Amino acid sequence: MLLGVLLVSICRAQQAGSTFYQGQFAPAFSIKDIDGKFHSLEQYEGQKVILSFYRSAADPISNYRFHELEAQQDYFRQKGIVLLAVYESLPENVKLLRDTSQYYQVMIADPEGQLYRLYHIEESRGKLKGKLHGANQKTKEGRALMKREIPEDNKSAHNTAEFIIDEHGNIIEAHYAKYPGDYIPVLSLRELSR
Repeated sequence: MLLGVLLVSICRAQQAGSTFYQGQFAPAFSIKDIDGKFHSLEQYEGQKVILSFYRSAADPISNYRFHELEAQQDYFRQKGIVLLAVYESLPENVKLLRDTSQYYQVMIADPEGQLYRLYHIEESRGKLKGKLHGANQKTKEGRALMKREIPEDNKSAHNTAEFIIDEHGNIIEAHYAKYPGDYIPVLSLRELSR
């Protein structure tokens, strides 16, 4: 397997249904970041976790959102909140994104989409092409934030999603994107993660 491919182990019974929602246990996992260090929800017990699923490291809308959260890094550090950023890209491409700056977020490559499937993140090209809702502006701004060219390696079309997980592994908020750039508003994210 490729370096950085997820090693997923479900430690809790996976809930029935097609999506997760507030009050459910977050599916447990053990995963390598792009530097080979393992991360699991269990190791972050006692801390809140924001688990963000992006498309690819080359996707400008995902890049825009990533930088939106980076702008909040002082708040997240102060509150002891862990940010896990999952990309459906090869580790070397996520490293290209990471190596342009020093980021607070833990960056994870999942080119096989294993964690996306574990969290029931929909694959739907129609939804991604359907509604714009400001996507053109976010695309423009996201491209401007990219400091280098990153190859597009995302062959699937998983939507984006965000999960806020409490200190005990319960989902506080599960947000599945309805269109490109559909994320939890930053102010709501701060409120929910207090």
